[in-house]
This record gives sequence, structure tokens and C-alpha cells, in this order.
Amino acid sequence: ISDILFKENNFVLPTHLIIHGDNLKARWNSVEDSLFNESIKKVTEELTDIQSYMWPQIHSSYRHTIIISSDVPDLCSQFLLPLLNNIIQSPQRRTRSECMGPLAIIFAHNSNKVKETVKMCRGHDLKIIEAVGLCGDKKSDLIQGCDILVTTLPAFTRLTDNISLKLIDMNRLCHVAF
Repeated sequence: ISDILFKENNFVLPTHLIIHGDNLKARWNSVEDSLFNESIKKVTEELTDIQSYMWPQIHSSYRHTIIISSDVPDLCSQFLLPLLNNIIQSPQRRTRSECMGPLAIIFAHNSNKVKETVKMCRGHDLKIIEAVGLCGDKKSDLIQGCDILVTTLPAFTRLTDNISLKLIDMNRLCHVAF
């Protein structure tokens, strides 16, 4: 844990969280104190101990690694809200809409997790592509660009394998979550 967290008064290390990186951000005390977009604040009523440390790091542009214990409930929502906020506020979203591919790719464990994740992403005025199974029909959607591609690893491989078009613009892609 960075020195910045140890300098905080009454710091107690959350038992299910490890944050490592340079220039880590201080924890947020409440959702209202956060730098989230208003649509994200509306769906977030309170901030857990883990989120108060983790979300400022995900919201920042610094390189960082966040590891959450697998026994933390609702793991997806732990990272998803700050990720959605970053996508909503992304300059690439406003200026490069003619580019191919997503701003973010979220790789889910299976098709049920893909559906759950897509459901949690709805309601934020984002273009989301859900790619599971054979997903050959999703290539044209991906060419037109989107904010988020939610997929499984096998579906992503089928989607991008043996095609001559560049479906993912690496200059546009900002976030990858597994």
C-alpha cells in the first residue's frame, strides 16, 4: 500500500483489498464527494470501505493494480461503476465516434455473467455490444464503433479471428477488464 494511505489518520487496511501503484489517490468519504458523473451518482447510494479506497484509483489516470478477494460479494459492481464513469467522461467518446471498435472491453467468465454485466451497464446512455456464442452478426456493429464490448474470451476469439478488417482500433481502446 502506498505511503499516501498510511499517512491518513486512523488508517485500517481493508481485509479484502490490495492496492499498489504510484501516487495513489486518497479514499473518498462519500459518493457525493466522488468525482463521478451524475448518472453514476444516482445509482450509487453509499460507499463501502473497499469502494472508498478502490474507486478513486480506478477513476484516476494513473497506472495501478487492484486485486479484490474473490469472496467479496457483487465483485462486478465493485469495478463497474468507476469504469462506466471513465467511459462516459472519455474524450475519445466525444471526438472519435467514427472509429472502429470499443472504448472498453469487459471479458466475463461465461454468457450469464455477460448478460448480468450488460444489464448493469444499461441506463447510462452508452452503446453496448453483447457478444456471446458464435456472434458473427456482431462484426458489423463493432465496425461502427461502440462504448463497451462485453464478451467471453472464446466469443472474442471467434469475433476477431481470420478477418481482414481491423475491428479494434488500439488508439481508441482505453479500458480492458477481466
